Amino acid sequence: MEKVTASNYFSQMITILVGKEQRKFMIYEGLIRESSPYFAAALKKEWSDGQEGVVRLPHDEPEAFKLYIQWLLADKIRSITDRDSPDKNYEKDIEPFELAQAYVLGDTPMDVDFMDVCAETLWRWHKAVGNKSFVSSGVITMFVESYKGSSKVKLLMCNATERELKWTLEAGSWL
Repeated sequence: MEKVTASNYFSQMITILVGKEQRKFMIYEGLIRESSPYFAAALKKEWSDGQEGVVRLPHDEPEAFKLYIQWLLADKIRSITDRDSPDKNYEKDIEPFELAQAYVLGDTPMDVDFMDVCAETLWRWHKAVGNKSFVSSGVITMFVESYKGSSKVKLLMCNATERELKWTLEAGSWL
């Protein structure tokens, strides 16, 4: 493999079309190839994607991919846990559903580091809201339908949901 230098890391731009609507993202080829085995393979010149410099991800969510690009560029996902940070340069708090979507998206480019950051951010979010459940039925359904692998983040969601159910029953209320 070619040695990564600043000149080849930030050289040619490629296009990634995400979702059914094919939302267009531009990213440095060297940056995404270095992080993702999927993109490293897809962008080889013997493949049409590599020749065109365009990769299509029709089954992924554009907002989740946006988080992936932000993470590639900043090496961080900003969330509720960053509110006290001196760097306030972010649009809004990232919600658990968005983090869960981003985690599932991370499976497409096979970017384990990104998936780990998503899981860690979900955990920090959970701790920041006082260990109360942050898991909606939509998050659980999305995980069950979209992500077939087993993971610690699934375990975290199940534990948080179980804890919320116990709190609800102890309080004598049901939904």
